[in-house]
Amino acid sequence: MKFSVIGHKKIAVSIAHHFKKNGFELVAFYSNNVEKCVKCAIETFCKAYTNIEDVISESELIILAIDDILLKTSMRKIASFNPENKIFITLSYSQTSDLINIGNNNTYFSMFVPEVIDNNDITDLSKTTLLLEGCGKDYWDLYDELYIHNIKFEFIDKNKKWVYNISAKLVSDLIFTFCNLAGDALSEAGGELKNIKSFALNTVLEMFGNEHSIEKADFGDILDNLYLINPSSAKKIDSIYKVLKLMSK
Repeated sequence: MKFSVIGHKKIAVSIAHHFKKNGFELVAFYSNNVEKCVKCAIETFCKAYTNIEDVISESELIILAIDDILLKTSMRKIASFNPENKIFITLSYSQTSDLINIGNNNTYFSMFVPEVIDNNDITDLSKTTLLLEGCGKDYWDLYDELYIHNIKFEFIDKNKKWVYNISAKLVSDLIFTFCNLAGDALSEAGGELKNIKSFALNTVLEMFGNEHSIEKADFGDILDNLYLINPSSAKKIDSIYKVLKLMSK
């Protein structure tokens, strides 16, 4: 199956590399930003096109690596070319296939990639199960293509896509918030966040079923010792733990 990429997000480079490695034929990258488009093309050893209509006409599968705010406008432009019998996949985490659906006997998917993408390199997705939701006449054709080319995937519905999105965002936001708060508290005492990194990593590994056993540290009751740190940080930590206590009941 011939495919191309519209956009220059780093996730698109990893997806293109993954598909190409598994036997899909990569035609080209297209982006309004010519410099970034050429860079993506070089990284994946394909052509860089300057005409979006050529990308669509020469491809059976079109992967959309476009910012959400521009996605609908981009699909309107694509609709003006009256594409038919194409498969479109958006790499948007927060949108479903409904946003890119322009009809015309095409097939539309959104993909959730459950992997952190390296901005400085190509991320290996060989062990990652790609999650796709969508609809269209070539729904099962894409299923067969992915299966034949040994790409790990799962077809899901819109609800499951949203749940994955919410869950991933929740985990990311909470960890980021707590690490920032810990960093603020440490900075007041002249400490460094990197010195407690292993505790955070161990908790994440334990949560996700890591089999490597590590002795847990006994920190006692944090709320009993808040008087030892900056009052502003102490107040925030106290509030967060009160909320967590309510949530756990």
